Amino acid sequence: MPTNLSHLVFGLLASEKAWPNRKWYIESWWRPNSTCGFLFLDKPPGPNLLPWPADTFPPYRVSDDLTKLLNKTNIRAQRMVHGIMKVVREVELVDDKEDDFRWVVMGDDDSIFFVDNMVDVLSKYDHERYYYLGGNSESIVSNYLFLFDQAFGGGGIILSRKLAKALARDMASCLKRYVFLNSADNTTRACIADIGANLSPNNGNHQVDLRGDISGVLSSHSLSPLLSLHHFDKVGPIFPNMDRHLSTRHLMKAAGAGQSRLLQQTICHNRLTNWTFSVSWGYSAHIYESIFPRSYL
Repeated sequence: MPTNLSHLVFGLLASEKAWPNRKWYIESWWRPNSTCGFLFLDKPPGPNLLPWPADTFPPYRVSDDLTKLLNKTNIRAQRMVHGIMKVVREVELVDDKEDDFRWVVMGDDDSIFFVDNMVDVLSKYDHERYYYLGGNSESIVSNYLFLFDQAFGGGGIILSRKLAKALARDMASCLKRYVFLNSADNTTRACIADIGANLSPNNGNHQVDLRGDISGVLSSHSLSPLLSLHHFDKVGPIFPNMDRHLSTRHLMKAAGAGQSRLLQQTICHNRLTNWTFSVSWGYSAHIYESIFPRSYL
Protein backbone atom coordinates (compact mmCIF):
# COMPACT_ATOMS: atom_id res chain seq x y z
CA MET A 1 0.00 0.00 0.00
CA PRO A 2 1.39 3.45 -0.88
CA THR A 3 2.34 5.65 2.06
CA ASN A 4 -0.45 7.99 3.17
CA LEU A 5 -1.02 10.40 6.04
CA SER A 6 -2.29 7.67 8.37
CA HIS A 7 1.17 6.07 8.26
CA LEU A 8 2.81 9.10 9.91
CA VAL A 9 2.89 9.60 13.69
CA PHE A 10 3.94 12.99 15.07
CA GLY A 11 5.63 13.63 18.40
CA LEU A 12 5.60 17.32 19.29
CA LEU A 13 7.48 18.74 22.27
CA ALA A 14 5.84 21.68 23.97
CA SER A 15 6.18 23.97 26.95
CA GLU A 16 3.08 24.34 29.11
CA LYS A 17 3.98 27.99 29.70
CA ALA A 18 4.47 28.84 26.02
CA TRP A 19 1.57 26.76 24.71
CA PRO A 20 -1.07 29.56 24.71
CA ASN A 21 1.13 31.62 22.38
CA ARG A 22 2.29 28.75 20.17
CA LYS A 23 -0.79 26.59 19.74
CA TRP A 24 -1.74 28.55 16.62
CA TYR A 25 1.19 27.08 14.74
CA ILE A 26 0.11 23.50 15.29
CA GLU A 27 -3.52 24.40 14.66
CA SER A 28 -2.53 25.72 11.22
CA TRP A 29 -1.43 22.31 9.92
CA TRP A 30 -2.94 19.70 12.25
CA ARG A 31 -5.87 17.82 10.69
CA PRO A 32 -8.20 16.38 13.34
CA ASN A 33 -9.23 12.78 12.63
CA SER A 34 -6.57 12.56 9.90
CA THR A 35 -3.21 13.30 11.48
CA CYS A 36 -1.99 11.03 14.26
CA GLY A 37 0.35 11.98 17.06
CA PHE A 38 0.89 13.35 20.54
CA LEU A 39 1.88 16.62 22.19
CA PHE A 40 4.38 16.13 25.02
CA LEU A 41 4.16 18.88 27.64
CA ASP A 42 6.93 19.52 30.13
CA LYS A 43 4.34 19.57 32.95
CA PRO A 44 0.60 18.97 33.36
CA PRO A 45 -1.59 21.66 31.78
CA GLY A 46 -2.95 24.30 34.14
CA PRO A 47 -6.65 25.05 34.64
CA ASN A 48 -6.50 27.73 31.94
CA LEU A 49 -5.70 25.03 29.35
CA LEU A 50 -8.43 22.61 30.41
CA PRO A 51 -10.61 21.06 29.18
CA TRP A 52 -8.18 20.11 26.44
CA PRO A 53 -9.61 20.81 22.94
CA ALA A 54 -9.01 17.34 21.52
CA ASP A 55 -11.08 18.16 18.43
CA THR A 56 -8.53 20.80 17.41
CA PHE A 57 -5.13 19.74 18.78
CA PRO A 58 -3.21 16.49 19.27
CA PRO A 59 -3.89 14.62 22.51
CA TYR A 60 -1.39 15.64 25.15
CA ARG A 61 0.92 13.59 27.30
CA VAL A 62 3.27 14.76 30.06
CA SER A 63 6.95 13.98 29.50
CA ASP A 64 8.47 11.55 31.98
CA ASP A 65 10.65 12.94 34.75
CA LEU A 66 14.15 11.79 33.78
CA THR A 67 16.02 13.50 36.62
CA LYS A 68 16.46 10.32 38.67
CA LEU A 69 17.37 8.16 35.68
CA LEU A 70 20.02 10.60 34.49
CA ASN A 71 21.00 12.08 37.85
CA LYS A 72 20.79 15.64 36.51
CA THR A 73 18.26 18.44 36.81
CA ASN A 74 18.42 19.89 33.30
CA ILE A 75 16.89 17.18 31.12
CA ARG A 76 15.71 19.40 28.29
CA ALA A 77 18.18 17.88 25.83
CA GLN A 78 17.00 14.35 26.58
CA ARG A 79 13.26 15.05 26.15
CA MET A 80 13.36 14.85 22.36
CA VAL A 81 15.07 11.45 22.27
CA HIS A 82 12.90 10.06 25.05
CA GLY A 83 9.87 11.39 23.20
CA ILE A 84 10.63 9.05 20.30
CA MET A 85 10.29 6.07 22.64
CA LYS A 86 7.08 7.52 24.06
CA VAL A 87 5.59 7.88 20.58
CA VAL A 88 6.44 4.28 19.71
CA ARG A 89 4.95 3.01 22.97
CA GLU A 90 1.80 5.09 22.59
CA VAL A 91 1.29 3.66 19.11
CA GLU A 92 1.81 0.13 20.40
CA LEU A 93 -1.07 0.65 22.82
CA VAL A 94 -3.43 1.11 19.87
CA ASP A 95 -4.03 -2.33 18.40
CA ASP A 96 -5.00 -1.18 14.92
CA LYS A 97 -2.14 1.32 14.69
CA GLU A 98 0.96 -0.64 15.71
CA ASP A 99 1.43 -2.32 12.34
CA ASP A 100 0.07 0.65 10.40
CA PHE A 101 2.54 3.41 11.26
CA ARG A 102 5.61 3.71 9.06
CA TRP A 103 7.27 6.97 10.09
CA VAL A 104 7.81 8.94 13.29
CA VAL A 105 8.10 12.71 12.87
CA MET A 106 9.44 14.68 15.84
CA GLY A 107 9.05 18.45 16.07
CA ASP A 108 8.42 21.41 18.36
CA ASP A 109 5.30 23.32 19.29
CA ASP A 110 6.31 26.05 16.85
CA SER A 111 7.08 23.66 13.99
CA ILE A 112 4.88 23.99 10.91
CA PHE A 113 4.65 20.83 8.82
CA PHE A 114 3.38 20.44 5.28
CA VAL A 115 2.03 16.95 5.60
CA ASP A 116 0.99 16.30 1.99
CA ASN A 117 4.50 17.04 0.78
CA MET A 118 5.88 14.92 3.60
CA VAL A 119 3.79 11.95 2.50
CA ASP A 120 4.97 12.37 -1.10
CA VAL A 121 8.63 12.48 -0.07
CA LEU A 122 8.45 9.58 2.40
CA SER A 123 6.66 7.37 -0.11
CA LYS A 124 9.98 7.15 -1.96
CA TYR A 125 11.70 5.50 1.02
CA ASP A 126 11.42 2.00 2.48
CA HIS A 127 10.17 2.31 6.05
CA GLU A 128 11.48 -1.19 6.80
CA ARG A 129 15.05 0.09 6.54
CA TYR A 130 16.96 2.47 8.79
CA TYR A 131 16.23 6.03 7.68
CA TYR A 132 17.04 9.22 9.57
CA LEU A 133 15.80 12.24 7.61
CA GLY A 134 15.86 15.97 8.23
CA GLY A 135 17.76 19.15 7.51
CA ASN A 136 20.60 21.05 9.11
CA SER A 137 20.56 24.74 9.92
CA GLU A 138 20.60 27.68 7.51
CA SER A 139 23.20 29.20 9.83
CA ILE A 140 26.82 28.12 9.38
CA VAL A 141 27.47 29.16 12.98
CA SER A 142 24.69 26.87 14.28
CA ASN A 143 26.00 23.98 12.21
CA TYR A 144 29.53 24.64 13.45
CA LEU A 145 28.50 24.87 17.11
CA PHE A 146 26.45 21.70 16.87
CA LEU A 147 27.00 19.47 13.84
CA PHE A 148 26.66 19.61 10.08
CA ASP A 149 25.44 16.01 9.84
CA GLN A 150 22.49 16.14 12.22
CA ALA A 151 18.82 16.90 11.71
CA PHE A 152 17.74 20.00 13.60
CA GLY A 153 14.64 19.10 15.59
CA GLY A 154 12.53 22.19 15.01
CA GLY A 155 12.63 21.51 11.29
CA GLY A 156 11.57 17.94 11.93
CA ILE A 157 13.40 14.71 12.70
CA ILE A 158 11.93 11.88 10.63
CA LEU A 159 12.63 8.25 11.49
CA SER A 160 11.54 5.11 9.71
CA ARG A 161 9.54 2.63 11.76
CA LYS A 162 12.43 0.18 11.92
CA LEU A 163 14.85 2.82 13.19
CA ALA A 164 12.36 4.31 15.67
CA LYS A 165 11.68 0.90 17.21
CA ALA A 166 15.39 0.09 17.44
CA LEU A 167 16.00 3.44 19.12
CA ALA A 168 13.15 2.87 21.58
CA ARG A 169 14.58 -0.49 22.64
CA ASP A 170 17.94 1.05 23.57
CA MET A 171 16.55 4.28 24.99
CA ALA A 172 17.56 4.09 28.67
CA SER A 173 21.16 3.05 28.04
CA CYS A 174 21.55 5.60 25.26
CA LEU A 175 20.32 8.46 27.44
CA LYS A 176 22.76 7.45 30.16
CA ARG A 177 25.58 7.05 27.66
CA TYR A 178 25.16 10.61 26.38
CA VAL A 179 23.98 12.27 29.57
CA PHE A 180 26.77 14.85 29.19
CA LEU A 181 25.31 16.25 25.96
CA ASN A 182 23.18 19.37 26.27
CA SER A 183 21.72 19.37 22.77
CA ALA A 184 18.57 17.39 22.01
CA ASP A 185 19.42 17.12 18.32
CA ASN A 186 23.00 16.01 18.98
CA THR A 187 21.82 13.43 21.52
CA THR A 188 19.34 12.08 18.98
CA ARG A 189 22.04 11.90 16.30
CA ALA A 190 24.47 10.12 18.64
CA CYS A 191 21.92 7.49 19.66
CA ILE A 192 21.01 6.89 16.03
CA ALA A 193 24.66 6.67 14.97
CA ASP A 194 25.23 3.92 17.55
CA ILE A 195 22.52 1.89 15.85
CA GLY A 196 24.24 2.31 12.50
CA ALA A 197 22.28 5.01 10.68
CA ASN A 198 23.41 8.36 9.33
CA LEU A 199 21.48 11.43 8.26
CA SER A 200 19.85 11.52 4.84
CA PRO A 201 19.62 15.31 4.34
CA ASN A 202 16.46 16.87 2.97
CA ASN A 203 16.41 20.43 1.64
CA GLY A 204 12.72 20.82 2.44
CA ASN A 205 13.20 20.75 6.23
CA HIS A 206 13.87 24.24 7.58
CA GLN A 207 15.15 24.99 11.06
CA VAL A 208 15.04 28.74 10.27
CA ASP A 209 17.91 29.81 12.51
CA LEU A 210 17.45 33.29 11.10
CA ARG A 211 16.14 36.62 12.35
CA GLY A 212 14.18 39.48 10.85
CA ASP A 213 12.91 39.38 7.27
CA ILE A 214 13.15 35.91 5.70
CA SER A 215 11.17 36.72 2.55
CA GLY A 216 14.31 36.34 0.44
CA VAL A 217 14.85 32.80 1.68
CA LEU A 218 11.24 31.83 1.03
CA SER A 219 11.17 33.50 -2.38
CA SER A 220 14.22 31.54 -3.57
CA HIS A 221 13.37 28.14 -2.14
CA SER A 222 15.04 25.08 -3.63
CA LEU A 223 13.16 22.74 -5.95
CA SER A 224 12.75 20.31 -3.06
CA PRO A 225 9.17 20.12 -1.72
CA LEU A 226 8.63 22.29 1.35
CA LEU A 227 8.31 20.00 4.39
CA SER A 228 8.63 22.29 7.39
CA LEU A 229 9.25 25.76 8.78
CA HIS A 230 10.29 26.65 12.31
CA HIS A 231 11.01 29.58 14.63
CA PHE A 232 8.20 31.82 13.37
CA ASP A 233 8.29 33.52 16.79
CA LYS A 234 11.87 34.60 16.05
CA VAL A 235 11.42 36.07 12.58
CA GLY A 236 9.26 38.86 11.25
CA PRO A 237 5.79 38.12 9.85
CA ILE A 238 6.27 36.62 6.40
CA PHE A 239 3.47 38.69 4.82
CA PRO A 240 3.17 42.49 5.07
CA ASN A 241 0.41 43.99 7.21
CA MET A 242 -0.18 40.70 9.02
CA ASP A 243 0.93 39.39 12.39
CA ARG A 244 2.63 36.02 12.73
CA HIS A 245 -0.59 34.07 13.27
CA LEU A 246 -2.37 35.61 10.29
CA SER A 247 0.75 35.13 8.16
CA THR A 248 0.85 31.45 9.05
CA ARG A 249 -2.82 30.96 8.21
CA HIS A 250 -2.39 32.86 4.95
CA LEU A 251 0.50 30.63 3.92
CA MET A 252 -1.46 27.50 4.81
CA LYS A 253 -4.39 28.77 2.75
CA ALA A 254 -2.08 28.83 -0.26
CA ALA A 255 -0.78 25.39 0.72
CA GLY A 256 -4.35 24.11 0.68
CA ALA A 257 -4.52 24.84 -3.03
CA GLY A 258 -1.54 22.57 -3.71
CA GLN A 259 1.32 21.90 -1.33
CA SER A 260 3.55 20.39 -4.00
CA ARG A 261 3.77 23.80 -5.71
CA LEU A 262 4.25 25.91 -2.59
CA LEU A 263 7.35 28.16 -2.78
CA GLN A 264 8.37 26.58 -6.08
CA GLN A 265 10.10 29.29 -8.08
CA THR A 266 9.37 30.17 -11.70
CA ILE A 267 11.59 32.67 -13.53
CA CYS A 268 10.98 34.24 -16.92
CA HIS A 269 12.34 37.19 -18.92
CA ASN A 270 10.81 39.89 -21.10
CA ARG A 271 13.40 40.74 -23.71
CA LEU A 272 11.54 43.84 -24.95
CA THR A 273 11.75 45.56 -21.56
CA ASN A 274 14.79 43.68 -20.21
CA TRP A 275 12.75 42.70 -17.16
CA THR A 276 13.00 39.56 -15.08
CA PHE A 277 9.98 38.04 -13.34
CA SER A 278 10.36 35.68 -10.40
CA VAL A 279 7.29 34.00 -8.89
CA SER A 280 7.45 31.91 -5.73
CA TRP A 281 4.16 30.02 -5.96
CA GLY A 282 1.73 30.83 -3.18
CA TYR A 283 4.03 33.42 -1.65
CA SER A 284 5.60 36.23 -3.67
CA ALA A 285 6.18 37.81 -7.08
CA HIS A 286 9.18 39.98 -7.92
CA ILE A 287 9.84 42.20 -10.94
CA TYR A 288 13.44 43.19 -11.66
CA GLU A 289 14.13 45.94 -14.18
CA SER A 290 17.09 44.03 -15.56
CA ILE A 291 17.87 40.59 -16.95
CA PHE A 292 19.14 38.27 -14.23
CA PRO A 293 20.15 34.64 -14.79
CA ARG A 294 18.46 31.99 -12.71
CA SER A 295 21.62 31.44 -10.65
CA TYR A 296 21.25 34.97 -9.23
CA LEU A 297 17.70 34.40 -8.02
